[in-house]
Amino acid sequence: MKLGATSALAIAFAITSACGNHRAEHPEPHRTSTPPASIANPEPTAPTAPASILASDVSAFVAAWAAAQNSGDFDRYAALYATRFSGVKRTLDRTTSFDREGWMRDRRRMFGQAMRVAIRDVVIETTPTAASVSFTQRWASGTYSDEGAKRLTLVREEGRLKIATEEMLASVRLGELDSALEVGLFVAFPARGGAVAALAPAAASEATGAARLASTDEPLVVLKDAGPGVPSALTALVGREVSVIERSRSCVGRIASVAIARLVIPHFGTVQGWEGEDFDDSTPPVVATPAARARDAWSMGTYTYYAAQITSDCDHPVGMTLEPNAGVSMFVPREPSVAERASIRRAFEHTPRFATLEREYAAFLAEGESDDEHPAVPAQRDTWARAAATVVFTHDARTVATVVHNSEGCGGFGGSAWASFELGAGAPVEHRLSGSIGDYVSVISVFDHDGDGTLEAIVRQGAGSYAVIRLTPTPSRIRAVEVDYLDCPC
Repeated sequence: MKLGATSALAIAFAITSACGNHRAEHPEPHRTSTPPASIANPEPTAPTAPASILASDVSAFVAAWAAAQNSGDFDRYAALYATRFSGVKRTLDRTTSFDREGWMRDRRRMFGQAMRVAIRDVVIETTPTAASVSFTQRWASGTYSDEGAKRLTLVREEGRLKIATEEMLASVRLGELDSALEVGLFVAFPARGGAVAALAPAAASEATGAARLASTDEPLVVLKDAGPGVPSALTALVGREVSVIERSRSCVGRIASVAIARLVIPHFGTVQGWEGEDFDDSTPPVVATPAARARDAWSMGTYTYYAAQITSDCDHPVGMTLEPNAGVSMFVPREPSVAERASIRRAFEHTPRFATLEREYAAFLAEGESDDEHPAVPAQRDTWARAAATVVFTHDARTVATVVHNSEGCGGFGGSAWASFELGAGAPVEHRLSGSIGDYVSVISVFDHDGDGTLEAIVRQGAGSYAVIRLTPTPSRIRAVEVDYLDCPC
């Protein structure tokens, strides 16, 4: 780091006097002696030059700026910017300039999805009134990741450091696998000998060899060998120690091999055919071999992923993180107490999404008539509360809760809503902003995978999608894994 020095100003005062060489013609009048002016009326002290901005303070500020983005705390992020601010955003094909209002509007949208900001090669230059910070930033969100040089200018505003300018000088887009590995948190599925983690989207053309079944549970995990053209970042994972996440615990795992994967939930009729349960009784039943099932399932799939095959002692894996096992804090699920359930219900019924759900339900009833199964608003709340899945997750002194009312399914009311809350001495505090990651959500596991206090979760969204989400302070999706769902949901 480079620290600029403050120049000291030297001020010199020259005092001159002239002495007469002749006698006065008239006697001097009597004067009362007074102390010198410098004693009786001291000159005001020269103002002290402002202290230089310290490089250590700048370094701490930049770390807080990155942490606000990594935790999804938009309010904390916005508070770091000066009233008079200008920013320049550069992507591969566009340069856009913003004032503070426009920058915050653009960044609030960005905060709608979890991101990972990592910085390195930081250079700091300071003066008494400002600081310039240059660094290399790697930014990842969803399937997008880029890396490039960024520069911030910091000033003091009301005694605090604030960002006056921010500019992305240049950036290079990285691959989707690079983006995924930067975050290092994935959905995983049970497989023979351990687990299979879906890392990032891949091309089917990168697979080679025959399809094979790694799991016969739902979803079916179908693998092919990774061809020679896959990214080196994938093959470099082999042998790496990882943490495998279950619903309420984590365990040590190791990446044994890498592959190309598809995830399929076949139609029940297809499964009956594989089992030899043919509808035509005139032909003898033929049970499909594992190789035939794998070949069929691969051909049914449309979503293809880079995958890691992991050996571990976990029995029911749901996720995997590249963090060491000791760094994963697991939140253990339990049934809420009567008092907790009541307070969570009250909080849930005051969320914006629940109000939207009731309006949708009222519109559903307007097309017909209410009955015992579908009572009028608000009498339906007791029925919904009995059907809602409410789970409390606890680790040490911290407790969070999730509640979900999911769709009734075929022929019934199709609306869903969910929310998550922090539980403490007072009323539950909602984590979630309405509509941030959808509404048909079931929370499987809650944890802190890197010990930063921001909680993550593995969830199932609808019938054919799993996701890793950031749960606190504002839920947002980190990575989704789509499953080819071919069965009937009814």
